[in-house]
Amino acid sequence: MHYGDISFLFTGDAEGEAEQQMIDDGMNVSADVYSMGHHGSETSSQRFFVEEVNPDVAVYSSGEGNPYEHPHDEALQRVEDQGADIYGTMEDGTVTVITDGESLDIDTESEE
Repeated sequence: MHYGDISFLFTGDAEGEAEQQMIDDGMNVSADVYSMGHHGSETSSQRFFVEEVNPDVAVYSSGEGNPYEHPHDEALQRVEDQGADIYGTMEDGTVTVITDGESLDIDTESEE
């Protein structure tokens, strides 16, 4: 999704195989804001994919005490290694991304 010069990528529950298929199909996955796949699961946000996305900001949705223990440290590390600022609902509460099409502002419930 694009708004002005700002791009967003929402991958839902995509895991590594689907991420590879997106690349193989020639999709442009580069994005300023990346919604991490499958709640930050270790099976998503594979290094090759995150390198293609090259996000400035990454967001994951996950609840404290969830039985799957999302997000996984491995997925967070891959995104962090790419230089993205990471926001998650477990630590930050509601995460709101605001853009005018030229710049980004991130508001979180924890900042209120």
